[in-house]
Amino acid sequence: MRVHIVTPANRGLYGVQLEQMHRQRREVFIDRLGWSEIDTGEELERDEFDTPDTFYLLLLGDIGEVLGSARLLPTWKPHLFETTLGDFLSDRERARGAGIWEVSRWIAGPGFDPKTDKVCRALMFAALAEFGLHFGATAVVASVDETFMAYFKEIGVPIETLGGPVSYGQGQGYAVRCEVSVAALRGIRALMKLKSPAAFSAGAFLDDRANDPVRWAILDRLLEVENRSHLESLLGAIHMLTEAALGPVEPETVRRRA
Repeated sequence: MRVHIVTPANRGLYGVQLEQMHRQRREVFIDRLGWSEIDTGEELERDEFDTPDTFYLLLLGDIGEVLGSARLLPTWKPHLFETTLGDFLSDRERARGAGIWEVSRWIAGPGFDPKTDKVCRALMFAALAEFGLHFGATAVVASVDETFMAYFKEIGVPIETLGGPVSYGQGQGYAVRCEVSVAALRGIRALMKLKSPAAFSAGAFLDDRANDPVRWAILDRLLEVENRSHLESLLGAIHMLTEAALGPVEPETVRRRA
């Protein structure tokens, strides 16, 4: 398993996985958790913040299947705390600004195997910290429920409460902020017993070889594949080969201070 960082530059590689992510979000947040306020009746759960410029974390299995995901929005652009979740905040200034990213639609694990879910959570938390360092974030903010608050305490991740509790129909919600730092990443890796980076980005591959005829030939062939399961298998193989060739994401700050 590896967490892939999906950016505006590389999202073309993840069309199948992004559709699977939106379907999974429908299953988790609407069908399972009953978030009726976001139910549009569509098979895929998405809103106005899911745009071609949105960043995502996708936890992918061995054949490219989606096991977890998260949406990442820069708070200097439109985001949930600025609009629909504004009531959660009692300290708005600490929840927005340059270097602060908002995390939403968090899913970590398929939900049917506690052992697998624990590994998925560990990878997602580490990948979030790696993403933050890689993109120069100073902090991340999110709306979480009481279960998530308890999990933060369990794994020892320090958080700052910016608002709540607020009743939202399915329970109590809190606005929280987590600082991004090399020390925090090292602490998460040590606690979760992770010996290597959790996140991988194919951005360099796409950007550096934008006009590579081999790359376009591969993409053209993929477009000809009509069987979804075959396409997922092929994409999984490409992800594994790309990762083997380029290696995972290791934030420069971590490498420099190691």
